[in-house]
Amino acid sequence: MDTDRGRLQAERVIVTAGAWVGELLPALRSHTRVSRQHVGYFEHSGERSLGSLEKFPVWVYLGDPARGLYYGLPEFERPGLKAALHRTGDAADDPEQHPGPDPAEIERVRRFLAGQLTLPIGGVLRAETCLYTNTPDEHFVLGALPDHPNVVVGSVCSGHGFKFGPLTGRLLAELALEGRTTVPEFERCRESFAVPRV
Repeated sequence: MDTDRGRLQAERVIVTAGAWVGELLPALRSHTRVSRQHVGYFEHSGERSLGSLEKFPVWVYLGDPARGLYYGLPEFERPGLKAALHRTGDAADDPEQHPGPDPAEIERVRRFLAGQLTLPIGGVLRAETCLYTNTPDEHFVLGALPDHPNVVVGSVCSGHGFKFGPLTGRLLAELALEGRTTVPEFERCRESFAVPRV
């Protein structure tokens, strides 16, 4: 592999390129789409500990599909309850563009929280964006390139890859080193995670 720091040689490679996986590996370009998520951190006027890891749940709202799918997390390492509207969208976002968070979408999330939680929600403490890499079925891509079995790809998509970091690392390492994993649940449905053949 040629890089800006010179040539690298390896017997096996694991590629985890996030939103740029389709640019780096053309085999995945038509199978992945990037969408920008707008995430807010919201203050609350309840007792401070009510938003803590010990007392506030990680949650997902699956209620009315017309309202959207929302998710949230307790305060952790930074102030404010974290929440967002999970959207995979129809249009692709360019990972090279860096627009700021959409104030209208952050306000939509704030209003949703205020209407759903018993904890009194105040203003927005901060907002940010992050990138999802989506597949048509929102499943992960974990496997070797069909024509290059020594190149293993990990595209843990649709915003929930972070939650599976330790397991994903184990699966990718075992796939790269052994060509299979020691996780029976993965092996039983391995084809559903395979890199698509183009």
